[in-house]
Amino acid sequence: MKTTGNLGLKKPDGTDIVDITDLNGNMDILDTAVKAAQDHAADAVKHITAAERTAWNAKASTAVATTTAAGLMAAGDKSKLDSVAQGANNYVHPSTHSPSIIVLDSSNRFVTDAEKTAWNGKANLVTTPQQTITDITYYVRTDGNDGNTGTADTAGGAFRTIGKAFSVIPSTVNHAVTINIAPGTYNEVLNMGGFKGSGKIQINSGVRALSASYNIHSLRIINCGVVVSVYGLNAQSATAHAFMVENCSNVEFYYCQATAATTTYHGFVAHSSKLYSYACRVSNKYVGFYAGQNSNVLVWSTDGTANKVALMGAEGGVLSYNGTYPTSSTFSDIASQNSGSVTSGVVNPWGDNTYASRPIVWAGMAADQSLSANAWTMIKYAGVSTNQMGGYSGTTGVFTSPQTGWYKVRASGLVANVAATVQCQLRVLQAGVSAYAIDVKNAGSVSMHLLLAGEILLYLPLGDYFIIQGWSSNSATITGGNDISRLEIVRVA
Repeated sequence: MKTTGNLGLKKPDGTDIVDITDLNGNMDILDTAVKAAQDHAADAVKHITAAERTAWNAKASTAVATTTAAGLMAAGDKSKLDSVAQGANNYVHPSTHSPSIIVLDSSNRFVTDAEKTAWNGKANLVTTPQQTITDITYYVRTDGNDGNTGTADTAGGAFRTIGKAFSVIPSTVNHAVTINIAPGTYNEVLNMGGFKGSGKIQINSGVRALSASYNIHSLRIINCGVVVSVYGLNAQSATAHAFMVENCSNVEFYYCQATAATTTYHGFVAHSSKLYSYACRVSNKYVGFYAGQNSNVLVWSTDGTANKVALMGAEGGVLSYNGTYPTSSTFSDIASQNSGSVTSGVVNPWGDNTYASRPIVWAGMAADQSLSANAWTMIKYAGVSTNQMGGYSGTTGVFTSPQTGWYKVRASGLVANVAATVQCQLRVLQAGVSAYAIDVKNAGSVSMHLLLAGEILLYLPLGDYFIIQGWSSNSATITGGNDISRLEIVRVA
């Protein structure tokens, strides 16, 4: 007997005997199958094909997209996207910008190449000390270079310009600073100033005579509280004052000259300063020496010709001269204005207002002299250059009065490398009994030079005498040299 292919129902052939059992069995099979189909149709679970499953799994989520997961676009995102202009993402950043697009403020500024050059040329605060700790010597040569250290007298060590040497001097000078200049022409408008301390600055040409081998344009010294000494410079300018000193305590010129012709500018000018000139020359100027604005100028053994005015005191300035002085070819050798004055000395009651009739001494210290601790030591100024009437002995250090009268006594001495907090003194001891202080100075918290200097007015009968003494609370040395350690004596009345 045959059966169906799916449910296995019995199919009797025409020759088969029909059995009711077979028919009932077929009915039971159909009943079970139909019932199962009915139950499946009522079931909530749906059946899909594999192709449908694959297609549906590939579709996007209905959730809004995030920065880490794909999804549908939010309405806000769609609004932003619609507002982007066509081609907005085609921007190319330029390789350069105009400075005008930068907004500047107090903390952000442009600088020019000129400003950078000026700043780079200034002394380095890290490598340039702001006060001296020992004596310093710089060298300047025409074959030098301002990129050098300036501390060696060679082409590879010296500076090229004098101005560069000025720029590296510490602002506080408590020692001796020397600038040695080699022969040559330095066409510089020189300005220096702002120095303070107890030391000294020496601008040294290397000659002790008038010379045309050390040439500059002009020199202006301003606001200096230290002694400045200038030796042997030749100022060639006809468009500025040759040598000018303003607000300085003591500036000394030795063997300097200014002879370029000008009808406008002066040779030596002082304003509110003390200026000393020895063996200098000034010619062809409007005024040879000008003492202005409460200045004190001493002109000693100078010469020169063809100035409109040789010597002038103005605005309370006092100019004193001793020995020779420049002459005028136009107006007057000597002139004064606005309460200024020019004098060759004090007129005493006897009317001998000439230096030849009175005792005068000028002597420098020929060699270093030692001071013992806590003891007064006689100071001898053996380098005697002037000893009119023979009152002073450089060998014994004693001045004996050749005339009765009042004497102005000025003494100075540079005490070198004084230890911290040490006190030094300088005094006059008259007739071995009467002592008069000239100067007292104390070293600071570090070792330094101390310049002891001062003057007194002393009455001496004929044959009376005095000496200069030095004292230190610790052993010390007074440095020799005519330029800073010297004795000056003159009878003034």
